Amino acid sequence: MKMILPEVGSEVRVRVHNPMARGQIPPGPETQEYLGRVLDPYKWLTDREFCMTGDAAWPTRVINLGFVRDLEFISGQGREVQIDTQTWQVKGSRDNEYTVTRTATRWTCTCAGFQFRKNCRHITEITNSAK
Repeated sequence: MKMILPEVGSEVRVRVHNPMARGQIPPGPETQEYLGRVLDPYKWLTDREFCMTGDAAWPTRVINLGFVRDLEFISGQGREVQIDTQTWQVKGSRDNEYTVTRTATRWTCTCAGFQFRKNCRHITEITNSAK
């Protein structure tokens, strides 16, 4: 999948998937929207992430392109990058359904176990079935 990585100085509105929405009590929104200016990246960011201005609570936000659902340019431009993201829906032990996501750099799951341990049986189930 190809995504657009905005250039530094661009003004953007970005809507991102909230992977922790179902793990929050009460459940949070499935997506969140941010408006801001793209900043110089931190040296530890991957080529699939960018920094942007935030608000009083989060002055700087790091956005992973794997979670971007919509990107609108107010001003500026970007460049295309290849994003290797896959998602699966996995049934939990109590018939809950969780979303497992694999990006080029990491695995995530929307279950509460992953939120605490950063690993879970849903990811193990997917990785074992791929072998």
